[in-house]
Amino acid sequence: MSYHPITLLCWEAAFAMAYETWLGSSYLSAVAGKLKLPFHLVVFLMALPWIGSLGQLIGLKLLNNISSLKKYTLTMALIARGIWTLPLTLAYIWGEQAIKTSTAFPYEQWFILIIFTATLSSIFASTSTVAWMSWMRNLISTRFQGRFLSIRHQFIMGTLIMTNLLASFIIDWKYQSLNAGFLMVGFLGLIAGLTSTSILFRVHDLKNSNWKPSTQTLSIRLLFKNRGFNRVLIFSSAFHCAIFTAAPYFPYYFTHELNLSMGTVTFWIALSSLGNFLAAGFWGKKIDRAHSLTSIIRGCALKLSFSPLLYLILDARTILWVAPLEYFMNGMAWSGFILALTTTLFRHCPKSHSPQYFSLYSASIGLSSAIGILLGGSLVHLFHDSFGFSALWITAGALRFGTAILLIGLLKNQDIRIPAFSRVRKPAWLSTQLAKQAKASSVEEKDSGISAAP
Repeated sequence: MSYHPITLLCWEAAFAMAYETWLGSSYLSAVAGKLKLPFHLVVFLMALPWIGSLGQLIGLKLLNNISSLKKYTLTMALIARGIWTLPLTLAYIWGEQAIKTSTAFPYEQWFILIIFTATLSSIFASTSTVAWMSWMRNLISTRFQGRFLSIRHQFIMGTLIMTNLLASFIIDWKYQSLNAGFLMVGFLGLIAGLTSTSILFRVHDLKNSNWKPSTQTLSIRLLFKNRGFNRVLIFSSAFHCAIFTAAPYFPYYFTHELNLSMGTVTFWIALSSLGNFLAAGFWGKKIDRAHSLTSIIRGCALKLSFSPLLYLILDARTILWVAPLEYFMNGMAWSGFILALTTTLFRHCPKSHSPQYFSLYSASIGLSSAIGILLGGSLVHLFHDSFGFSALWITAGALRFGTAILLIGLLKNQDIRIPAFSRVRKPAWLSTQLAKQAKASSVEEKDSGISAAP
């Protein structure tokens, strides 16, 4: 049975997100806090995978030497996900030995292996991301990009809700004093990642006439001559740095400082995903109909800026009541921010050199996120004894507000105005939307070699 490429891409994204959630930094940070592991290990775990995303600048050269975005994407994705077999298998073996010999499980050594694996996986995955974005940029018509991203986003958020709820029930499970719940979650993540890769294999490749590798790679200087892209890059890098100054440390703070269970933290993450899911459709329609996306980006960024400051005035008991609502609202705001910013990026990247633009963008986001993580870790290390996590919350809030207010001007007058997507009275199911999109962009889909029939 054949499926429309966008249908496959939505399901592929769902399994990919399950993989990234179950083997993601939020869970690992919570695990480290529960096991009382040294804080510097958490900092390295959060920062190094983001630094690994710089590897896509090297991967860009390899991308220019291949003729198929699909083959390149699948190869890199399979390697990035498959290497997680090593730490998960070793955890199972070491756990069996610890039980048989009545010795302690080497949590710190295993966590160091996790850091190495996450970094190596990031290097391969980031090159895969650049190829994927270039693939999608040519696969999806311009008029449908916002709607496609919102539909795909809803699949992702629906999966996040289910995966987080499932994990909240099993992640605290112990087997003879060993934390076996996370190992089970990890194996589920590995299976989901490999399933996602297998689904992506069924998506059509582009015809050679639609995408060809560039014979000459644009220099960084020439890329920055694209004024619109340049401004989006600066704003996005700055705000991601501000976001990741605090974001990776919330799970560690909850489990280590407040002694909350990993199941509770996982449930809050599920609520964030629920808010993201419920808001995605609204944001997708608003983005496709809006002439300017700057106001959407600004509003969502300001909402996200309040988040760290709340924990300055709340005690542990109040946090149990306020945090669920705060996570839910943040999920809604993050949905609009990412969808609007991604659509803005797509509109400023010419198809002829999209791999170079996406590579530079992703590498810059990775580097700025790593800088934010290292800054946040340094603040906790320097001021924990005197101020606890308060210095981190104040700095993160100030950076977010400063970026949202002072740098949002970079995006003004940079919006590309395109015809708004046609209005529909009622939200239609995916197949109906795809049929309408196929009619509206039949010429573009013919050029890309994709059948319009689902």
